[in-house]
Order: sequence, then structure tokens, then C-alpha cells
Amino acid sequence: MKNKFCALLYTLALFASANAIAEMKPAVKILATTAKERYDGAADCKFVFTNFPINEDIKVSYLSCVSKDPKNRKVEWLKLFEDGTFGINKCRKAAVFDVNTKNTIKGEKVVARFETKEKVLAEISFVPKPLIFKSDKDSFSVEVILEETAPTTIYKFCLRGLKENDLLFFNSLSGSETLNSVYVHDPSKSFLYTPGVAGEVSGEAKVKFTKSDDILAFSLPWGMAIKEQRKGKTLSLIRN
Repeated sequence: MKNKFCALLYTLALFASANAIAEMKPAVKILATTAKERYDGAADCKFVFTNFPINEDIKVSYLSCVSKDPKNRKVEWLKLFEDGTFGINKCRKAAVFDVNTKNTIKGEKVVARFETKEKVLAEISFVPKPLIFKSDKDSFSVEVILEETAPTTIYKFCLRGLKENDLLFFNSLSGSETLNSVYVHDPSKSFLYTPGVAGEVSGEAKVKFTKSDDILAFSLPWGMAIKEQRKGKTLSLIRN
């Protein structure tokens, strides 16, 4: 009996220790800035930090799905102070660590990494400008996330407003290629879509989801057509 009791105490201690470690792990999330913060000059989004080190230089780097070459990472520097303010690029202080998303395109996914000299503290992916399409009768919708552009354009579809096992007919027309299939909705799985056509470098795909009583249709660029949208724009998440 005594051994069982000791084993129980040991198990509870391990569980509490694991929870304490999880709670202390650095974490970051992205939120919309408040009206007052925007009035004071902040951009539309900001990072919120938990358990980040204080008074330590943190390297912040951004990488877009449009160009995943690590050489194209945009970099800035961050320092958290005890009073809740932030040191930015080792030269100025601010009340929020905001994010300038002006030069991203709709649906573009960006990964932000926060690291010290010793280790990576946290990494977060986000879509600064969500690309959402609604069905004709507004009974369901889809958020389209651009996952990759090279060597193949890959989109992820996040369908909303559907019940598990809802049946949809999926149709895609890209160049001369047509794809027809039946989609059974599973909220736990991603729907990945590749619109590229063999032998071609650019185009626009027409996509349609048909439900028993509703239709959702939209078009998506792929290949060089995406780069044309981005022409003249660089990933501008660094503060002005």
C-alpha cells in the first residue's frame, strides 16, 4: 500500500513538473492592435509575448512563402523591458511591437522566428491578409492560404460552416486541365490544392465547391502570376 502511495505521489510530482515547464516555455501570438495603438502610430497587428527573456537581445526574422530561401529572411532586433515596453533595432523604444503588413498579398503565409544567440525561443506562422471566399447563399466559406509558390504552387483550403461528413463536389479548371472529385468534409484534415499545369509556368485556376443547396466559386493565380502580384513589393514587415 505504501509503495502504491509513493508511486502516486511520484506520478503527481512529474505531472506538476511537466505542467510548470510547459507554462514557462516562451510563446508568442499575433493580435490586432487596438484603436488607440493605431491612433498612436502602430500598424494593424502586433506580437504578444509570454515568458520571453527580459533585457536580452532577440533576433526576429521573417520568411514569406513566396520565397522560402533563407537568404531572403528579413531581420530586425527586439528587446523586452521590465516596464512592458520594447527596444526595437537597438535604437528606439516603443509601447508595442507591431507588424507592418502593407506589402504582403492576400493569403500569403509568413513565418516569424524569435531567437537569442543560444536558441530559438519561438516560431509562429500567420497570414497578414486573410483571403476568404463565401458561398452564394453564405452557408459556408473557405479561407485560402498560400503555402508555397516554388517549385509548385500549393494552396491550403480551410472550409468553414460545414458539418463533419458533409458532402461537396469539387471542380477545378486550370489551363486545359480539369479536375472533378467528391470531397467529404473532415475538420481535422487539410485540403491541399495544386493548380499548376505541366509544361506551363503561369495561369489562373477556376475553383468550385458545390453543396446540395449552395455553390462557392472563385479564381486563384499560380506560378509566375503570383510573382506578378508581388512585383515591386518586398516583404515589408520591418517597422518604418
